Amino acid sequence: MNKANHEEAKLQISRVEKIPFYIFMGSIVFILFSLVLIYLVDLRNIFGSSDILYQWSQKSIRFINTRPFMFNHLYCNRGIAEILQWIFLGGSALFSMFIAGFMYGRHQIIFLFWTIMSVAFTFMLIEDAGDPRHTISTYFGLLFSSDIAPKMVEGVYFTILAAIPIYALLQYRKPVMADNRTARYLIAGFSGYATAAFFSFTGDFSFREESFYTWAGGMIRSAMLSVSDKETELQWSIYDNEQGWPVINYFLMDSMVEESIELMAAAAFCASAVAFLLYVRKAYKL
Repeated sequence: MNKANHEEAKLQISRVEKIPFYIFMGSIVFILFSLVLIYLVDLRNIFGSSDILYQWSQKSIRFINTRPFMFNHLYCNRGIAEILQWIFLGGSALFSMFIAGFMYGRHQIIFLFWTIMSVAFTFMLIEDAGDPRHTISTYFGLLFSSDIAPKMVEGVYFTILAAIPIYALLQYRKPVMADNRTARYLIAGFSGYATAAFFSFTGDFSFREESFYTWAGGMIRSAMLSVSDKETELQWSIYDNEQGWPVINYFLMDSMVEESIELMAAAAFCASAVAFLLYVRKAYKL
């Protein structure tokens, strides 16, 4: 191999090694881009774009349950951010299976860790795409005629879902955490989903005579309106009055904040699986 080919090969390897970084940064770039769109559309109504979203909510059955705001179009259930999460979680499960396949018969602990993680990622994808917890908790709430039962069911549901990857982490983490890059992404993924799950579970809890999400969303709303045009505050107040409750405050937390955290966490998990796949291919010359 001549010098030029050798340098090209090194450059190619360098690019491949950066793939986990690109995956994680992809979520950050999307969030930053979405904030720009939210500022331009929701807060400044550039070219009448906010008015267009209001018109869409009246014309399209698809958008009947989507609040007529850019932050909700981007971060609502089955919105763009969630679709990206599905891609990242699906990638996490797929790459975890690849690692488990590579390590089967070579390193039992690594095999078990990524096998369990692939199962966890699959269940997380099902939860994110289908929200089965809402169906289950609603049935329990109706069955027991209780407002507390759904939250109790959600708490048990999240505990079981979280127990799968946590078990893998506690029981089989040592050889996986030997790769510092993988460890950083795994920690980011676990921390992100733990934070999002905590927010989701406590969002409707009473805090200062209102739900936690309504209160926290109100603080975000105040910060956003401080850089908006004069009509936005009036428009948002009218919309809240029409709905009969501070719906914008709530969905700023439930949609924009919670989904942003989950998106970064899903990207971190996907990056961790890719990073470790590159690590074992190099270590075992696969």
